Amino acid sequence: MHDAVLVDRPNHETQIDLDFFFPYYGFRFNYTFISPNGFISFGRSKWIQPPYTFPNPKWPERQDPSFIAPFLSRATFQYTGSTRISNVWYRTVHRTVASSGDEVNFYSKKSQNQDVNFLHSQTEKPKYRRIHSGYVEDDQLLDSLTSDLQDGVNGANGFRALHALIVTWERMAFGGAPKIVNLQDYENAKCWQNTFQLVLLTDEIRSYTIFNYATLNWTSSTDAGSLRGRGGYQSAIAGFNGGNGTGFTAMPYSARGEIFKLATFSSVSVPGRWMYRVDEEIIRGGCSNASSGYLVIAPDRGTMLGGIAVNVTGQCLMPRNTVHVLFDELVVICSRLSIHRAQCVLPRFHRVGLVSVKISSDGGRTYPYIGIFYFVPPDRAVPGVVLRRDVLNYQLNAFDNPTPDLLSITWSAKNLTNIPNAKVTIDLFGYWENAEMHKFERVGIIAENVNNVGFYEFSPKKLSRPKDPALLDKWKNYDFGVVRVSVKDRTDLGVLYSMLTSFSWYFLPDWEKNLGPDWALKRCIEWYEKDGKWRNFWMDLQPCPCTLDQALFDVGRFMPYLECDMNGDGGCYYHRGSSHCVMSTHAAWSGGQTVCCYDFDGWLLHSDDFEDLDVLRYYSPGLPYRAHMFGSYPYQVPPYIPSLSNWFHDLAPYHMCCRFADKCSFLFWRRQTRSCQGYIPPAAGDILLDLLMVASILSLLMV
Repeated sequence: MHDAVLVDRPNHETQIDLDFFFPYYGFRFNYTFISPNGFISFGRSKWIQPPYTFPNPKWPERQDPSFIAPFLSRATFQYTGSTRISNVWYRTVHRTVASSGDEVNFYSKKSQNQDVNFLHSQTEKPKYRRIHSGYVEDDQLLDSLTSDLQDGVNGANGFRALHALIVTWERMAFGGAPKIVNLQDYENAKCWQNTFQLVLLTDEIRSYTIFNYATLNWTSSTDAGSLRGRGGYQSAIAGFNGGNGTGFTAMPYSARGEIFKLATFSSVSVPGRWMYRVDEEIIRGGCSNASSGYLVIAPDRGTMLGGIAVNVTGQCLMPRNTVHVLFDELVVICSRLSIHRAQCVLPRFHRVGLVSVKISSDGGRTYPYIGIFYFVPPDRAVPGVVLRRDVLNYQLNAFDNPTPDLLSITWSAKNLTNIPNAKVTIDLFGYWENAEMHKFERVGIIAENVNNVGFYEFSPKKLSRPKDPALLDKWKNYDFGVVRVSVKDRTDLGVLYSMLTSFSWYFLPDWEKNLGPDWALKRCIEWYEKDGKWRNFWMDLQPCPCTLDQALFDVGRFMPYLECDMNGDGGCYYHRGSSHCVMSTHAAWSGGQTVCCYDFDGWLLHSDDFEDLDVLRYYSPGLPYRAHMFGSYPYQVPPYIPSLSNWFHDLAPYHMCCRFADKCSFLFWRRQTRSCQGYIPPAAGDILLDLLMVASILSLLMV
């Protein structure tokens, strides 16, 4: 026997140790209680008479247990004569120690012309070992469960089950069912039997449930007033309860007389099967035929540069359907992958934050399902392409150095495409703007027709110059951008972008050829002259707090500068010698941003504090930005575009003038630190609330 079995004790819950952590509703449990009454719980509960309401409205005076219920109703172990024909089986399934950490190493430094076997992500050889009753190591079963889950649940493609709990309620009779004395009545007993299964899957970070319903012949017990297993004042409950008043998520047909339909219908392609993600919130897998509903998008966030592929699910999609997805006001025609999934390539979206997403299966006439997507600024998004810095020569072989010997990038090959032997193109996309327009376009090529192995290494000095006439003069206007990896000749698939980076290592031959050895100084002076023609934004900015204590206290107008935060990233790449920097939370009306940095004594650092600031090795004060790094309304026009405008006007000139030309004085003449003159600290005070005031505030909020 592989499974353990519950003893026949009415309403008795059996506690088992999982030997792993199962995240559920924001908590982590390493134990559970299995009940013959069709549920598992994460705390011992008392059986009460139906009807039930979850979450319990009488909590905390009464219990409100945390549980997962495939079919919560009082059940009975059925006997035929003296032979028990009903059982509750359970087992925990684990990966063998040798394979629990096995993953495909897409970033290995093997030959870049070597093909990748995409099946390596699954266990190559079946591994099974029974430790004791109810505890097995079975890699093949976990791989199979993972595959089923990935087919049914949007966003589970990167998930790999390490542990599972399988509980099977077999031929359970309804509570109060008559006993069968004669073996001849066995066929009649089938009318009083339910068989269903619950599977918990987790990698101890994400967790999922699979419900399998084989037969549901009764819907309620005699406790609920049923007659021969049907009717009564409450049918069985199916769903998820967070416990302690946190909330309840019901499955379809829960507590209704038609709950037997769970064995007929499905949220995926297998009748009787339902899938959910349950670690933080309950997210239904598969699709629905309801007239309206919620849309699940995976990933649920991405760079505003667009181009990445996202999977969308919610409404069931037939082969004849034309799928349109509306991102705020931009309509995207998407590809139908299966009955419960479509794939869309994100449009470029020049704003950040949450936007509504709607799906249409009738070519855009109606959009009944709605969800949300978060567009992230390019320099805050998780990069799909990682620009690696050489650990041994971290100053030389880096993308912010104009003369590296060797550079390398990595990317997740499977996040780009699952097509075996796919070829990719690695190129550069740059950004440029003036007062009236902006461009984000291809400006260079690193490599073409490269195998999708997730790693590429190259010497910038050996890169051939582009033959495309459209790319020959890009060195004149473009100083920065992103590295892009895309599948060759497949515009319908998504792409991967890097973080924003300087292109000095790529355009160096062009700059030296056309501008001479002092190319950096000439580019810096060119920026200096152009920036002088823009509006003077300095007086529009919020004055800096005079001291670090004031800056930390002024949380409404200022927030930590993300690259120089004493409680976060303390590298201070752009502000050497600072202990902490803050920036204005909101942009000025002209789009500008205040940046204030403080020394280790808590005093404001100013650009006029030192006479010679051309070379910044130990000292770099906070400088105002013409463009706020988060952008501002109306977002789609310069200089209000998040990240890109900030890099164009402020960060790219820092690289050119301060790092490459060693003439930072040009930058400081245009970007003098916003002093604390005129700064008014926020007022401090206390407030004493009484019950009448609290009631008044709540009444105002409810209006």
